[in-house]
Parts: sequence; C-alpha cells; structure tokens
Amino acid sequence: MLNNKFINYFILLLLLLFISFNNLVLSKPTLKNVSKPYGTFYKSYLAKYYCDFTIDILCIPTEAGDSCVGLKIGIDSTPTSLIHNNIFSNGTKKVITYLFQFDKVGNFNVVFNDELNIPLQCIALDLNQISFDLMGDYYLGLQKVEARYRVNGLDPYISIVDTTADILGSLSSYCSFYFEYNFGFFYCESLPIDVPFSQIQLKLTTPAETKTFQLNTPVKEKYTLSLNSSYPNEQNLENYNAMGYNYGALLSYKLKEPLNKLFLTSFYKSNIIDIKELSTFVPVSSDETGTTTILTPIERFGELSYDLYYQSQSEITKATPNTLKTNFIQYPLISTPNPTRVGDYDNFLPIVTFGFSDSTFKTDFTPFTFSIIKNRELSYFTRFPYGYVKSYLSPQSYDFQVTSLVKPKYEIASDLKIKFGPIVGGSSQDINFSPMNTTFVYDYNLKPSILKTETIRLGNENSLIRITLNTAYGFSHFILKDLYGGRFYGAETFVSGDLYGIGVYEFTVLNNYNSFFVYDQVSSEGIFFSNSIITNIDDDAFRFYQIPPYAIYQIKDVSFLYNDIDVLNHRLYNVMYFDYSGNIPINSSFIMTNFGTQYQFNKESPIFYSSWNESIKKFQIIFYIEANTAPGPYQFNLVSSYDGQFLHSSSLDTQLIIKKTKLDYQGPIFKEISKILPDTVDGSNVKYGVLGWTVTIEDQINGFDYGYIVIKGQIDKSYYNISLSPEKNIKSGNLNLGVYDIKLNISFPCITQNYVIDEVKLTDRAGRVSYFGIYAEDSKYKSIFNPFLNYLQDSTINKINLQCGLSSASSDSTPPALVFFKSSTSQNSKIIDVGKSSRVITFDFQASDPESGLKNNTFPIVYISNSNNQMIECNSEITLSTETSTTYKCTIDLPIAFGYPGMIIFSVYGFINNNGLFSGYTTQLLINSNFDYFATTSFNSIEPVLTSTSEITEKGGNLWLYGKSLSNTASVYIKYDDSTSFISLQPSTKYSTAILIPGIKPTNKPYQIYVSTGSTTSNIIKVTPIVYDSYLVNCNGNGIQHISTCICNSKWTTINADSQCTIPNHYISSSTQVSPTTGGEITLNGWFGELNNNAALFIDNKSLQFSIISSESIKTTIGAGTIGPIKVNFTQNTITWSGIIYPYYTTEKECSSKCQEHGICDKTTGTCKCNLGYTGFDCSSPINNNNQTETETNNNGTVIIKNQDLGYSIFIDSIIELDINNQQVTTFNLSNNWILANKLESVTTFNQIRANEDSTNATIKLIIEEVNDKDKDFTFAGNQFTVTKGGFKLSLSISNWLFKSNLNTLQVLMTSDIQIDGQNKCNRDNKEATLESSSNNNYLLNNINYLKVIKNNRILYARFQDKMLSDNRPTTIVANVVSNDKKSIKIVLNLPHCDECLIDPDFSLLVSSDYNFECKDSRKWVIAVAVSVSVVGFAVLLVALYFVFKKSTVLKIQLYKFKKQLKNNN
Repeated sequence: MLNNKFINYFILLLLLLFISFNNLVLSKPTLKNVSKPYGTFYKSYLAKYYCDFTIDILCIPTEAGDSCVGLKIGIDSTPTSLIHNNIFSNGTKKVITYLFQFDKVGNFNVVFNDELNIPLQCIALDLNQISFDLMGDYYLGLQKVEARYRVNGLDPYISIVDTTADILGSLSSYCSFYFEYNFGFFYCESLPIDVPFSQIQLKLTTPAETKTFQLNTPVKEKYTLSLNSSYPNEQNLENYNAMGYNYGALLSYKLKEPLNKLFLTSFYKSNIIDIKELSTFVPVSSDETGTTTILTPIERFGELSYDLYYQSQSEITKATPNTLKTNFIQYPLISTPNPTRVGDYDNFLPIVTFGFSDSTFKTDFTPFTFSIIKNRELSYFTRFPYGYVKSYLSPQSYDFQVTSLVKPKYEIASDLKIKFGPIVGGSSQDINFSPMNTTFVYDYNLKPSILKTETIRLGNENSLIRITLNTAYGFSHFILKDLYGGRFYGAETFVSGDLYGIGVYEFTVLNNYNSFFVYDQVSSEGIFFSNSIITNIDDDAFRFYQIPPYAIYQIKDVSFLYNDIDVLNHRLYNVMYFDYSGNIPINSSFIMTNFGTQYQFNKESPIFYSSWNESIKKFQIIFYIEANTAPGPYQFNLVSSYDGQFLHSSSLDTQLIIKKTKLDYQGPIFKEISKILPDTVDGSNVKYGVLGWTVTIEDQINGFDYGYIVIKGQIDKSYYNISLSPEKNIKSGNLNLGVYDIKLNISFPCITQNYVIDEVKLTDRAGRVSYFGIYAEDSKYKSIFNPFLNYLQDSTINKINLQCGLSSASSDSTPPALVFFKSSTSQNSKIIDVGKSSRVITFDFQASDPESGLKNNTFPIVYISNSNNQMIECNSEITLSTETSTTYKCTIDLPIAFGYPGMIIFSVYGFINNNGLFSGYTTQLLINSNFDYFATTSFNSIEPVLTSTSEITEKGGNLWLYGKSLSNTASVYIKYDDSTSFISLQPSTKYSTAILIPGIKPTNKPYQIYVSTGSTTSNIIKVTPIVYDSYLVNCNGNGIQHISTCICNSKWTTINADSQCTIPNHYISSSTQVSPTTGGEITLNGWFGELNNNAALFIDNKSLQFSIISSESIKTTIGAGTIGPIKVNFTQNTITWSGIIYPYYTTEKECSSKCQEHGICDKTTGTCKCNLGYTGFDCSSPINNNNQTETETNNNGTVIIKNQDLGYSIFIDSIIELDINNQQVTTFNLSNNWILANKLESVTTFNQIRANEDSTNATIKLIIEEVNDKDKDFTFAGNQFTVTKGGFKLSLSISNWLFKSNLNTLQVLMTSDIQIDGQNKCNRDNKEATLESSSNNNYLLNNINYLKVIKNNRILYARFQDKMLSDNRPTTIVANVVSNDKKSIKIVLNLPHCDECLIDPDFSLLVSSDYNFECKDSRKWVIAVAVSVSVVGFAVLLVALYFVFKKSTVLKIQLYKFKKQLKNNN
C-alpha cells in the first residue's frame, strides 16, 4: 500500500511540475517591435567607429506575474555596446528602447525572448564610390556660412552617424563638415577676412581608408560694394554719444549686383584689441536700377580704428576706402543694490516680499525680469512703476519692494531662489527663501508620470495630444517647447478625473514641437521629448514621429503656381508643389519659413504647413510672399516637422524668382524732428507747460501704418504713451511722408525736469518695424532699425527740459497715499471663477495727496500674479479727480484658469504727485493697510470657453476652435462683417479642447464666433483671417484701394501708378461775366488743385494768359464777344478738360409775347408784372379768390396738394449721369427709397444715400416746404420769385456725387404726362392741348424760360430760370424742349460739371379767362402731370400731379440746393 501511495504522490508531483512548467512558458509577456525599419533590415553605415541601431520593443504582460524586466536577448554576434532604457510605462504596458552598436561589417540577428527576431545590417562605407555635388547656390546665415552638397554613392535612407570629416587648409580653423543621410553640410561659424575662399578640401576617414575631396566653392559671384554714407556723418564718428544702451553707429553701402551671396567681415584695431568678426548687415531698400542699400552697424564702444571687408569671388576686398576712426561713448547702465527679503508668509500666506533701498539719484530705471528657479520656464518682464513703493525728496532716494506668491510646499526645500535682474547689462541677483511648509518630505515615486497618450492629427499644422497623467501632488501646468519657444497650458487642459491623482488632459501642439514639461503643485517636473512620446492604442504603440526614415533633401519635382512674380506693393498668394522620392505617409508634415524675415526687427517669420493634394498626388504648401521682398531667387527654408531637418530653397530643383519689386526691409524712420519748447510754468502767467516734438515720419515704399511713442519724466518717472497713425493724428502729408505733433500738457504745480522719449515703435504696412528703447533688449539688428537713424549725431534730440516755478507744493515731502482699494471679488467671498467664459475682475481705488495733489494724466497699474510666477497688468483710468485726490478704476478679463488651483494676489504701483514723488503698494503693504489683496480661484468645468482658433485665410474653409468644455457643443454661431445677426453652423468633429467648423465663407474681414451646448453659451471671440493676397496701394487720402490700384474721388486722378490719386482732376464749372462789347477780366471757377504743370488755357480757340488764384479759381482777360456759350479748354499735368462757359452778360431780358395784354415787361429781370386781377408768368390767368388749397406730405417723400375734389401727387424719381457724348452713364432711382429725417411744422426733410465707388457716399436731401398762410417770396441765384398761398416748394440737394469722369455733365430731364377723365364734361373745350414757350435771352438758341400748356381752360405754367448755383456760384443754365405729343412733354436742363448743382424750376396750375367757375358737374376729371428731372451726374426728378378742378389752384415747384445762399424773404 505504501508503495502504491508513493507512486500516486510521485505521479501527482510530476503532473504539477509539468503544469507549472507549462504555465511558466505560456506566461511570457507579449513582445512587439514598434519601431519601423526601412525595407527588410535595420541598416547603418560603419563610418568611423560603430554601426548604430535603435529599436523600440512594446512589452505587454499577458497574465499576472509576467515581467518586462530583463528580457532575454540573443545575438549571433556580440555587439560592442548594448544600452536599454524604459521610455514609457503605464503600470502594465511598457516600451523599452534598445541601442545596439557593432564595430564590424555584416548581417546580425537579434532575438528577444526566443521569439521576436529583428535583422540588422552594418554596411561598409566605400569612399571610392563617393562624390560631391554643390546643390544650387549657397546661402548666408546671420552668423554663419553654409553650403550643401549632395553625396553620391550613399543609400539615401541611411544616415552616416559617426565619421571623421575634416576641412583642410586655411579654412580648417573656421569651418566644419557633417553628414545627414546622403547629404553633406559645409559650415563656417565666421568667415575670416584674411583667408581666401577659393577652394574647399575635405578629408574623410573610415576604419578602412582615408580620402581627400575637392569641393566646389559656393562663393562665385563678384560684387562691387561702395560706401555711401555713415550715421552719424564720418566726422561725428569720433565723438558719438549713444542715445540708448548699446545703440551703435551705422554705415550705408550701395550694392549694384543682386544680393545673394555677400559676406561682410569687420576688423578692429586699437592698442588693446585686435578683433576679426562677421558683420551684421541688412539690405534695407532698393531703387529702380536694382541698386541695394545695405546698413551695417558699428557697435564697439571706446576709441577704435575700423576696417570692413567683403568677399567677392575668392578675393577679400576692403569696403571702407579709409580706415574709420571711431570714439563711441556708451549710454550709462543703471545699477541697483542687492535685494533682500523683507517679509515671509504673513497671515500664513505663501508670499515672499523682497526689495532694497537706494540712496543714489537715478534719471532712469532699467527694465528687469523676475523668475523663480523651480519655475525656470516662467519669468516675466516688467519696468517702472512695478516695485517702486516710495520716493523721497531730500535726499532724493527711493524704496523698491515686490511680493511674490510662491508654492506652500516644494519638491526640494533647499536652494529655492527668486532671480531678479536687468533686461540689459548687469547680472542677475538671487533672493534665497525657504518654503512655508518645512516639514514636507517629497516622495519621488509620486513624480508626475504619463500613463497613456493618444495623438490625433487635426489636419492642419496642429495635433491634439490626449494624456492620462498621475499627479499625486496636484497638477499645475504644462510647458510646451516648439518653434515659438515655450507655451504655457494650465488647468484649461483638464478633461476628466482628478487633478490630485489620475486625470485626463488635452492640448493642441504644433506638429514640430520638441518637448513638454509637466509640473505639479510642489514644482516637481516631468520632461517628455517628442521623439520619446509613445502613443499607445490598445495593443500597439508608436512614437509621435514614427515614420520610415527619410531625408528632406529628397524633395523633387518642385513647381510653383506663380513664378517670375511681381511683388511690387503686392503680398502675393502662391502654392508650392513637390514630390518626394521615398515612400512616406501623405500626412507627413513639412514647414516653410521665410528666410528674409531674419532681416526684420522683432518680426516673427510666418510659418506655412504642407498638405497632401490628392488630385495631383503631390504635397503642396500654400503661402504668400510679402510685398516688396528682395528681388531675385526667393529664399525660404523647408523644415521637416518630424526631426527638424531643414533645406534651404537654393537646394531645390526649381527656384521661385521675384522679377518686380522695390525692396523695403526697413521700418518707418524720423526724417525730421523739431522740438516744441515750453515756457516756464509759474502758475500765474503760464499755467500749463506745452512741450513735445514735431516729427516727420518717412516710409517711401511701404508707407507708415501705426506706432507709438513713450515719453517719461526723468525725475518723477511719469509715463505717457502716444499712439500714432495717418488716419488718426497726421498733421500734414501722407503715409509715405507725414508730419505729426507729439505734445504733452503739464499743469502747475509741477517740477523742473527733462521729458525724454524713452521708447518708439513704428510699423509699416508690410509689418516691418523700426524700434528704439533706451534700455531695449539687445539684438543684432537694434542699431539698424533705430527710427532716430538721421539724428544719431544729436543724443539730446529726444530730451526737452520743462522749467517750473516754486509753489506751496514744492515743500511736499510725502508721496501719495492709498485711501481705499477694493476688488470686485470681495463681493463674492473673495472667489473668482477662472473657468467661466467671463473672468472679469474690477478694481476701484483712490489715492490722496493733500499737499500737492496727484499729477494729471498719470495712471497707476494694478498687478495680478499667481504662484506660477505669471503676472498680468490692469491699466487704470481716472473716474474722478480733485485738487487733493484721484479715484481710479481698472477692469481686466483674466486668462483662462489663471491661478487655478490656488489663489492670486494683487499689488498696485504708479501714484505720482505734483512734486515728483511716487508711491506703490505691494501685496504685503495692502495687507498692512487692511485693503483687498487676494482672491481664491475656482474652476467651472462645464461652461464652454473659447480661447483661440487655428489660422484661416481669406479664402475661408475649415476652422478649428480651441478652448475648454467643447465636446458638448450643439451649435456654433457666426456673424460676418456684412451681417447684422448670427447664423448657425454645425461642428463636424468635436473634442474637449478643439472642435472643427467647416464651411467658413471667404472673407477678408474679421467675424465673431461663439458656441452653445443648448443650455450654456461660450464667450464671443473675434476671428481675423490672414490675407494671403493684398496690395499696399497708397491712395494718398484721395481715394480707396481696389486690388492693385485706387479708385480716386472726383477731384483726383492717377497718371503714374506709383503715385495714386495725386493729380488734380480739374474742371471749370462757372465763370463771372463781362460786357460783350468791352470784354474784361473774368474768373473761372472749378477745381484746379495745387499741381499745375505746363498749364494752358484756350477760350474760343484763343490762347490766353492767366493767373491761378487758388485751387478753385483762375483769372484771365477776354476781349469783346458774342453772348452765348463759348468753348473753353484747360490743360495741365498732361490732362485736358473741355467744356463751355457763358462769359458775357445781356443787359435786357425778354418777357412772354402775351405779357403786354394784361401786364408790363420788366426787361432787367424778364418778369411780366401783371395788372390787377391777373396772374401767371404772362399775366393771362384771372385770379381765383376762393382758393381753398390744402397740402399733405407723406412719409415716402410724396406730397399731395388738394382743393376740394382736386389732388396733385408729386414725387422725385431718379438721377442720371451723362458723358461728354451725351450718353447715359448711370442712373440712380429715388422712388420709394426716401427716409424721413425730420418734420418741423410746415417743413419736411427726407434723405437718401448713394454709395460711391470710392467708399464715400453721395447724400441726397429732399426738403418740402408748405406755404399755407400767405404768399412767400424767395431769392435764388440773384433771381426773385413768389410761391402763392396754398402752394409749396421742393428743394433737392445732392452732395458728393462721384462722377465717372471730370468731363461728364449734369442734365435735368422733365416729363409732363397729361391724362383726362372723358366722363367729366365740366369746363371741357374739346380742343387739343396747345404748347407755348418763350425765352428771356434770344442769344441762346432753342432755350426756353417759360412753358405754357393749355387744355380744357386750365393752364400749366413752367418757369425755368436762366441761372443756377454751381459750387455756390451763379451761372447760366439752358433749358430745351426735346419732345412733345398729346400725352407728354419732355424738357432738359443742361448743367455744367460741378460738385454741387442747385436748380430752381417752378410750376403753377391756373385757369384761363374762359374758365367757368359755376360748373357743378359732380364727376371728376384728372390731368396727370409727370415731371422727370434727370440731373447729369446729379439728379433725376419725377413729379406726377393729379388734378381735380373746381376752383383755381396754384402750384409751384422749385428745385434748388438748400443752403445759406438761398434766403427766404417775407
């Protein structure tokens, strides 16, 4: 039995061991190679020492107990080196990177855990198969020389990691050579002036052999550089005082050849230095001949001798004819004492206060930076008044104090520092501090760690990264590194989970980002590089940049949508197309940056991203070339967003050529400056000191767009920022050369001190900047882009002294004191929600100074800061001011998630009194004064907030909106510039921090957008499209831009396209008159402007001498002549105007032929004076004493006149313009478009607006005046007339009509339509209508002044006066009957070309002597009279009258310009 039991137990034991063994084998983790080889093998060249291979292995445990530690590795040949590193782990899955190095040629197999086989191939580098081709032209970097070579004989997809490449000969000390894939790079840090650049020798060394290669030199072009001038002039170079710190002098050179390959080098000599260096230079402008002006700075201070050289082919040529002798005096730096802590953790708050006292009087303060060492990525730049808490009168001194909000706990309690230092010169100083919680011990196992990542391409330049983090000590922020530097992302990236544990975060990154940092609330840091970011989806993983290896230099088949381009004043839209030799994903990203932007001060290069064009199966980049870019090959860089490889455009197989341009890389500069000097301010004779500068700003090519000038008081540090733009404050001139006044008004009491221009920034219309700041941050270009370029010889040009007399305030020794300081958060338990769409915080505060009062026009600043060392400024405004106190308010919208989680603190600085003393309050001082000093932050995670958008062009398309809480968006609402309301759009893709909006319409105007979840809405943001195609057209204030030209207003025209709307578009509208028997001096009125080159006048085909009185009048003398129209021609500036004038007056005017029957003719006026009982123009109508006429004006511009059952409806219809051939040019309809403007008793006013092509408006005004009580007399253009009781008059005013041509004229077309009710027998005479006309002037052919239409014993009188007002001056007018029949009569009034045309016809409806007043027929009959007034280039008047007669009715219609020249006489 025992034996059987033993056997059974033994068998069971074997079975258990077998099962355990099998479980041990089966429980191996799953391994996967997640790095991609190119082809079958991982390949590497054995260049110098090793072949390198990098492999990523994803390890996934399949069962509990599986381990990814110590994977078994089998290799058929022992590697020289094997390194492995865990680059990702989320607690279960792990990605391990292995680096294998072999020092011999061959094929090798690496096997992981006996199951995952990876082949490797180490290839010998055969130098005999290698040759070098120079790729196009070389290019010049700012501080280096580079050339690129294609290396033949190499596999294009295997990079040479390690090889010996030595430059031989005289260049060996300056230049080097390196490889990337099958391309080589020749690189010189600086080009020596004494070493020729005729040849390049390259020695390559491998383990097997050494070989020397002769490379083609890139320096082939010959240049001729000539010194043009210096700034200041050469004699002042030996006594140059810098106006600001590190601002040097400048040399100006002229270069005739195209600027592609110029090297400038400098050589300094003195008793103590002998320096060779590469010179900084900028091509700033070019002229019509192609000659380029180049500026290069001289910035070494002290007494020196200076030579400058340049490379021309292989020769070194001296650019300075004579050695320049210089003696530069540096602008002094302002040093400050070392700061110390003055208070820690008061009120148990994590705040540290530090500062210093300085007894040294200073005339200026250097801007400075603050940073906290543990948050080294976050520093802020600031300047006065921040930190300056108090100044003293005697002795002159000041105190400086700042309160910083720090973390309560830190990862490392020791070596905590606040770094404080000047922005220029000097060195930073450290202020040590200890954490508030000194017992905290950091657990390094709880450092921020990534548990999961997901990368989503957004289809543009951005990707969305979704990360699961474990931040046990609380999430604080991300810092992302990309082309733009460091970007901050805070709690707005939080999507779900726990900030103090495992949470999910989202943020968008540029595809070319380099790395990001994760910080927690104890400033512990996690660093993650883009090439080590593993995106894991289910059981796969790949690096963010995981694509097959490739070289950007394999780009080929390059073409452009436009080539041989014209960028003269034109930002040009373009597209680059290219192919790629290898097999890379179509979502691969390439970046284009403008190489020329390096020459532009403080201007970021625009970045353009590639996309895949499916229709042509190529990559494409949509980009623009800025207006007035340098001529020749357009230089740009192509950069791989994956690994940073870059390629200069000179290496491409097709070059983009700029053929037409006018180079302008320089911002606007001061051409002239004159000081506005103040009188001494004593408070009695002079109460205000008016001081400043009159500056002439020049930018002859691009034109000045906008800018600002900052002026400071040198003692009291008062600060004045004055904005400039041609639209707002130009005094004279235009945007190419304009004069501006920069003025301050300093009230008494005041202190004697200098007022100094401390900072200037001027920007032209292409975004090119000139900048000056006394303590501006150092830049290699700051001397070149100094707007004071023409005044470097006068270091005091920016200073003006104001003298102030003594007053009672002069003894004031105390600065202003804060009376109260309140934050809007105090009304909400000192809490502000920084996750809402509106995060507005408001501060109300008051300061007092009983002795001298606070200085006018100075505005304190409230500073708001958080524990991440971020600070924002809230600029105040004055709400109330008295002699002794001033009340302020400031409002600001905090950045999203600012200070969350945690708190924010406040401080306020910048109170200045009239005796020059200043004060400010740190957070600590606000606490001591019992004022508001902090707010706690909360975060609304539900409400959607928009923070920014992707870039979008004027062509519209897809738009990404970025923000927070966007995944629940139901609708997006957009309001375009030409809309009055929002329209709804639907997002096509939604994430928490980004949503995609398709279908944005093309527009170059900004528009507004917000989103809605259905229950909540976001904030509204403004989207400004980037315009890729536009023109820099200067219309000189006389028109508007239209594509590449200008639409000038009617007084101006263009002859030369480079000078738009600058030539007077002259015309003559009227003339004074003289006797036809004697002639004499006449004045011709119109528009002639002030540019009158080669002017000539012909009247009646006779050349006449003349004199120009003004831009609107000329005088000449004519001989005797004939009354009537005379032809006149006037030529100037190669433009001829032709027209007619009426220079002779007549002494007698005619009346109607029937006047003598019942009246007497007054031949001086041409008026028939009627006998008793008669009326009418010819006195043929009996007076009706029973007139009971009423008038009614409707709101549509129609007037109705009624007499019992008679009614007349009168309205104005349209406006017509005719050309010189009397052909219709344009018609503007007026009917039913009138807008009621005003109604006051018997006068009603209507308006209409007509949009002109130059974006101005023609204003049309209709005034209807009813004459109700008694007859009323009027005077117009020297003529008198009367409107009888019961009538009314119409006044038509049209101003600012834009003519199509200055040769166009005005014409008034009147049409009278007659309709009769056949059923009405009363007063019917059964005769055809008869027409009679007469003229006051027999010398004017076919002219009529009186028209009489007779039908059924009714008489329609029409009077057309022989005068009108043309541009406020009387002139002759001619009226003609052009057609008549049984139903209508058409009459035209011919007017001259004029800006303002005022006409005055009037109409009367009377009865004849045969009229039967006793007729009682109850039926109505109607005469409908339609009068259409066509004003050539001016007005069309249609008057429709409906008559129903029982009694005599009189109607007069006068059309004239309603203005001061028109007088009413009772």
